[in-house]
Amino acid sequence: MAEVKNSLIDVAADLIGTGITLDTVVDLASSALSGSTKKSGSSRKKVSKSENLISKLLSDKTEYPQFSEKTYWAVREKFQKSIPEKVTASTLTNATGLKADTIKSTVLPALETLGLTKDGKPTSKMKSWADDAKYEDTCASICSAVYPDALRKLDFSTKTQQAALIKWFMKNADVSESTAKKMLAVYLLLAIPKLKGSASDKKASTKKSADAKKKNSPDANIDSLKVTTKGGQHTITLKIIADEGITKKTLTEKFTTAAAEAFSQMK
Repeated sequence: MAEVKNSLIDVAADLIGTGITLDTVVDLASSALSGSTKKSGSSRKKVSKSENLISKLLSDKTEYPQFSEKTYWAVREKFQKSIPEKVTASTLTNATGLKADTIKSTVLPALETLGLTKDGKPTSKMKSWADDAKYEDTCASICSAVYPDALRKLDFSTKTQQAALIKWFMKNADVSESTAKKMLAVYLLLAIPKLKGSASDKKASTKKSADAKKKNSPDANIDSLKVTTKGGQHTITLKIIADEGITKKTLTEKFTTAAAEAFSQMK
């Protein structure tokens, strides 16, 4: 009983003004644990809120936010433009491209879990999360508040280690693999708080563009190079395959490279 009472201290503040004392809550917890909660009709409404809180406390299943990376950034971009007085499914329908039912079942609960909204209303944390200057610190704060130390201590730098994290979510949140992957996606976005379009992202994008440009540019490759020596004379057989549109400079560089290799074989 002492353990139950200590656990319920944290939610006592939520019950202020409901006419329910902490002792009543502890009694309800005891009844829930024994499987027989007795309530009169007149007290049913009074205890409904405390029952829900107790049910969450006694449940082995832990809920973690789950949605795609695309949705994550779409929601943030929406709130960077403007933060409404209340966040509803209709608030995010156009921004995310998701159906209202999907937003209600995944996105809105996730925002509550992350502490970005409370009873549908944006919190101060939401404003910080949408602020580029405060984004990293806010993500760190969310991580420590939402995810347990046991998870945050696990490495996730490789695909193998991330696969282990998926199993962690499956076990601790009692969800399917596909749902666990969505939970991991949100966790990684918060654990590695890198702004979309940041310098590192732009650098990667530039490199990718340069690689693509190089790949699509005309090139020339040395297909074969053979040096044979007979009677003091050297015969160099060289075959270079060049793309249509190859530049004179590139082709000259290939011949120069081939000549250097040929001379090294002649020595």
